[in-house]
Amino acid sequence: MRSESKILAGKGRALLVVNPCAGRTKGRLYADLLETHLHNAGVPVIRCETTAEENGANYAASAALAGCRRIFCIGGDGTLNAVINGMLGAGANLLCIACNTAHYFYDRLAADVPAPILHMPRLVVARAKALGCRKLGILATDGTVQAGVYQRVCEEAGLPCAAPGPEGQRAVMAVIYEGVKQGRRADMALWAKAVADLRARGCDYAVLGCTELSLVKRDEGLGDFYIDSTEVLCEAALRACGVEPVGF
Repeated sequence: MRSESKILAGKGRALLVVNPCAGRTKGRLYADLLETHLHNAGVPVIRCETTAEENGANYAASAALAGCRRIFCIGGDGTLNAVINGMLGAGANLLCIACNTAHYFYDRLAADVPAPILHMPRLVVARAKALGCRKLGILATDGTVQAGVYQRVCEEAGLPCAAPGPEGQRAVMAVIYEGVKQGRRADMALWAKAVADLRARGCDYAVLGCTELSLVKRDEGLGDFYIDSTEVLCEAALRACGVEPVGF
């Protein structure tokens, strides 16, 4: 366990806050894996474990005030809320969730955090409607699709939507997990199957509803059929902070 003074000395490093009891003590295992990956990527890490006396808020606040720009949290809702509130106490006044699937927990998190949190799927659906979309295709992981993250928001907005059928969805998962996550270029033959499925279902736009798919857009030059959820979130975050986006 490191003291706050050592966290303050860690400017430029990543902070990893771990609840060692999370996941029936699997928290430490996941933390070990993450710490190894960060070290292999050349990112120095300061690791702190929560205790009954310290829930992580002070660690996060101290690191943020020291200029730390990367704070990772492994734990349950309580640990996550503590870390977020620590960052808010250090001056943060806007939050973004840069993961589509995690928006399944948005309402629970937003209820406990005293700062606005941008809702990426709602921003995407608003963009789709502004573009004149009549039916939105969903290109995302099984988790995002099965959790209904985009389906619920589309229903709220009165926008029809569709995900690929089983074969098309397997193609999306292969592109994400066997391609991008392995550092490889996307298999565009598989990608074409998923897209053809959506077009056959009447979709005139499709959301890239996974951060890995933003890299497919970048590397393969995907066209106007696609709405990049990561780009939409970044644009909204910049505007919320008073900065006009450039280069999107």
